[in-house]
Amino acid sequence: MKRKVILFAALLLPLFVLAQSNLGKADDKKTDDFVHENYFGGFTPEEFQLYKDAAKAGDVDAQYNVGYCYENGEGVEQNYSEAAKWYRKAAEQGLSAAQHGLGFLYAYGQGVKENWTEAAKWFSKAAEQGYGLSIFAMGACYEDGNGVPQNFVEAAKYYRKAVDKNVVEAYEALGRFYYIGGGVPQNYEEAVKLFAKGAALRNPNAQYYLGLCYHFGNGIKADTTEAVKLYLLSAEQGFAPAQNELGNFYLTDPTHKDYKKALEWLNKAVAQDLPDAFFNMALCYEEGWGVEQNLKTAVEWNRKAALAGYAEAITKMGIAYEEGKGVEQNMTDAVKWYLKGAELGNSDAQTNYAKCLLQGNGITQNYTEAIKWLEKAVAQKNPIAINNLGFCYLNGFGVTADLEKAEQYFQKAADMGYELAKENLKMLK
Repeated sequence: MKRKVILFAALLLPLFVLAQSNLGKADDKKTDDFVHENYFGGFTPEEFQLYKDAAKAGDVDAQYNVGYCYENGEGVEQNYSEAAKWYRKAAEQGLSAAQHGLGFLYAYGQGVKENWTEAAKWFSKAAEQGYGLSIFAMGACYEDGNGVPQNFVEAAKYYRKAVDKNVVEAYEALGRFYYIGGGVPQNYEEAVKLFAKGAALRNPNAQYYLGLCYHFGNGIKADTTEAVKLYLLSAEQGFAPAQNELGNFYLTDPTHKDYKKALEWLNKAVAQDLPDAFFNMALCYEEGWGVEQNLKTAVEWNRKAALAGYAEAITKMGIAYEEGKGVEQNMTDAVKWYLKGAELGNSDAQTNYAKCLLQGNGITQNYTEAIKWLEKAVAQKNPIAINNLGFCYLNGFGVTADLEKAEQYFQKAADMGYELAKENLKMLK
């Protein structure tokens, strides 16, 4: 799951600029989760009082400083409501840093009720003044549809502007768009360039994505050694997807298998509630990789991943209930899980749900509905679905019987290496 950040500038005006924040997405909490890093800090109560006196007299920079101190508990007890109050005073006078700060509080729901529309409004005002972090924040808002209609093209435009402002996190964000083709034409080479710039600035997200490019040879020559180095750099900064990727690497790479290392990294990612890591832990217990094989424990890890919306785990829950592995066999529950996975677009779940509909197993038989789901899976080039759709054309289940079409589907599945389709072709001839 991608991760992005909306940053909050921690700067005190006019004394000096405080560098700041790093942002990580936590899907199970809210769309964007924010973390501050205060590199200076340590303001005394006396210094805070000087700011406050000037703020009361209407000094806009001092008003921002007071808001910052209240937000971070510098020289005064932390109080988000007071932070919002003073940021608002400075924001209404047009100070971009304060506008961004107020938007941040609305996004996080600190001192004010969470309100993404208000957050986007204030980010937009600061962005219009060229404030880099707010430009980036607007990109994140458009990407996720927070406070504004979701629009990947607009998000990409803002991320590009943030890159031009040298906002570190923007390199990863725009690179990710080029990697997946979101809001811009897919271009792995351009993605690699952007990830490399972000990685050079020690951004863990960019390091992770550059690692993926090296791992799979997307936009650059495949180099597993370089990929693992980058995963490690990212993982050591606490980036959960990189920790999970390292765990997966040590589980599955034929020349580097090390179950002890794999479990060490997976446990770090699990501690951050990463669904991908739950799924990999399930595999460990299912296969007995580094732990004693235990199908019940495997199911519980899959259940955690499934409840977090991880489609492949949802499908495996259906399989567990259908086959009675780690749980008591229950086709009604199997069908429920398959449907959830199917609705999330998992082609295996779509195929299995269609099979249940064809057989009337755990659900009322419905050929028409089965065909609908098979066609969705076929569109994703699932070989089992392709074979099964051929079976439907052969027998006239939900479609008009058509031997020629049946043979075509069997041939497609056979060409993909699906053995049952090869057997079906033999029986037709």
